[in-house]
Amino acid sequence: MYADADVWKEFNIVVSWEIGYPTAADVIARFDHDKGTLTISGKGEMKDWSSPEDRPWHDVEKDITNIIIMSGVTTIGDCAFYDFYYLSSINIPDGITKIGNAAFNSCCKLPSINIPESVENIGEGAFAWFNSCDNGLSDLTDITVHWETPLEIDGSVFAGLVLLNVNLHVPEGTQCAYTEADVWKYFNIELKCLIPPPANDHCIDAIPIYCGTEVNGTLRGATPSTSLYDDGNDRNDVFYQFTAEITGFYTITLTKSNLEDDINLYVYSDCSTTTTFVKLIDAEDDLIETKSEYFTEGTYLIRAIDWNYKGGDFKILVVCPTQKFEDICLSNIEVNPNSRLVPTFSPNRYDYQIFFECNHDDVDVRFTTIHPSTIIYVDDVKLDESRLKNFEKGVPGTKTAKVRIEDGNYWCEYTLELIRPFNRAVIPVWHDVLSVINNPDNNDGFTFKEYKWYYDKDMVHFTGVIDAYIQVGDNTDLNYTVELVTSDDTKSYGCRQLPEQKSSSVKVWPNPATGRMMVEIEDHSGEFLMELRNMQGTLLQKKIFSQSQFEMNLSELPPGVYLLSVDGTTVRIVKEYLRIKKNVIFLNESYA
Repeated sequence: MYADADVWKEFNIVVSWEIGYPTAADVIARFDHDKGTLTISGKGEMKDWSSPEDRPWHDVEKDITNIIIMSGVTTIGDCAFYDFYYLSSINIPDGITKIGNAAFNSCCKLPSINIPESVENIGEGAFAWFNSCDNGLSDLTDITVHWETPLEIDGSVFAGLVLLNVNLHVPEGTQCAYTEADVWKYFNIELKCLIPPPANDHCIDAIPIYCGTEVNGTLRGATPSTSLYDDGNDRNDVFYQFTAEITGFYTITLTKSNLEDDINLYVYSDCSTTTTFVKLIDAEDDLIETKSEYFTEGTYLIRAIDWNYKGGDFKILVVCPTQKFEDICLSNIEVNPNSRLVPTFSPNRYDYQIFFECNHDDVDVRFTTIHPSTIIYVDDVKLDESRLKNFEKGVPGTKTAKVRIEDGNYWCEYTLELIRPFNRAVIPVWHDVLSVINNPDNNDGFTFKEYKWYYDKDMVHFTGVIDAYIQVGDNTDLNYTVELVTSDDTKSYGCRQLPEQKSSSVKVWPNPATGRMMVEIEDHSGEFLMELRNMQGTLLQKKIFSQSQFEMNLSELPPGVYLLSVDGTTVRIVKEYLRIKKNVIFLNESYA
């Protein structure tokens, strides 16, 4: 007010406030407007403030460039000089015992700080959070301290500062102590403690790691290998070496001694400058990190990188697989006759589709493992036996199941896509046309938006038809299949509606037969389903008939016993060898 008033503004204005605690008059603050200096004197503690607005000098804080605290004052209050943007110098005398919370927070133009040995406590964020500074950076370049033993401080004291850019001046002979002390070790310490580098500081000196044996490591004193690896990681590093004697998954565990250390593990094949690497473990936020990686037989290098130059200690444990990859996985996957595995099982393939046959509600899956000690999990649920019974009853659509084979130290994983059909989605419209019924009441609440027709039970031969109907040569041919995509992108396939099954009287002749067999169904009208299976239940023929009498051709079948189901009635039929009579002629005599 006086600084802007006529006449009075010509004077050197000095403002004073009582800021002592518990007696306000014990500590006096005087502001010399012309010099921009705030002088604090008296005896005892300075009071604390909960926010910058509560301080008596709040209205003139941007005019204050220098602070002088006289001997006799024992504390600097909370928030005392918070956001003094233009403060360029501060005198903290010996005898100050506490620097309060956020006392010098966001003092952007302050280039240096001298903290006396008498200080016993520095509050949270005392010199932190320079968010209001230009480009988020402060002018602070030097801090001088006088403790022979580094003062324990909270990590928030200097939060927001790039400590490596700030020179820390410490008493002679204490460099090693500050190099190892929390928070202080992150500064650029003048006359750094000369810690000798670890024995495995260079790639060629990598320390061997053996399966199941934990090794202790340190990054203190380590130097960067920038000339060795051109991967942008010019941090301090050390090296270890392990040998993968068999191909498989190796579990590597990194245990840090300090949560604040940021240590990464990288794996290399050799020490050359062109070698590729795999980032194995990033233990930034956890004390312990574990990861499994697949390695082929050979020798590998593990590079431990000190990402934040903290020089931390750590442990590495490598657990090796006990058996080869091919000895752990499956030797076969089998499904019951009500479903199909596509493609046929192969030892080098790990993803399959299981198609449910039309009008069957479930599928049994049998897994055969190579090694008897392995454990089988399906969607993280352990199987009590190698057979999964009545698997996946439910609505039509596609669902993915994960099958995991474990032996304790190693695993391999298979993906099964389970595809359940819409059992009543297709009907014959004319004798040569099949059509999809796009009615949710008919299809478990689903409607369809895409159609693809196939003439193959494995759905691999696409006919090119993408409409809801298809013209066919014979609408009783059950080899036609349509792939369907629903409005919510569920993918499956559609089956033809089958006639209602009734128990009827069935006659077959001749039985046994060598080639052709007649079938007659009595007391029946309309369409009915015929299925022919072998004694193991495998479906061999399937067709819809409307005639009460029809002929079956068995000539392509091997001799044996078969099950014929017609209109819900099952009878046994026999295919015989064809016996040929041979005539032997001796001159004028004939013998049969």
